[in-house]
Amino acid sequence: MPNVAWGTDANGSQPSVSIANSTALFGYQGSTNVVGVATAGTTTYGNGADALVSFTLSSVGHAIPSVLLMACANKSCYYSAQLHTSQNTLEIGERKKNANSVLASAPLPFTAFANTLYWMRVDTAADRSGTIEAKVWADGSPEP
Repeated sequence: MPNVAWGTDANGSQPSVSIANSTALFGYQGSTNVVGVATAGTTTYGNGADALVSFTLSSVGHAIPSVLLMACANKSCYYSAQLHTSQNTLEIGERKKNANSVLASAPLPFTAFANTLYWMRVDTAADRSGTIEAKVWADGSPEP
């Protein structure tokens, strides 16, 4: 995968998502049930099929870092992988017609902590079957 700039909320337009040394920092978005969304790149890559990103969290509990695939330019539709820190789950989400839904959820095999570097890989099936896979792990741990 090419190394690309971050897009959507991670483009510097939102104070709760910042980039330093190619790593995203997700913070509290200011109210509950608001997500900070990021694409690995702008339209060219954010609408691609695969992403591998690294990020940290300034806090856990209300932070829900989300990495998007196949996003509409105005963020009204996308698929996402979300680290839901208050529920300690990794979720596959869908936004369609400005409504969010969780398509799948799995418990994390670890507890997320602030100021820890994490990796998230999101892939869609090469055969376009609609399959989306996501993994998240702490830096230094093997990829699950």
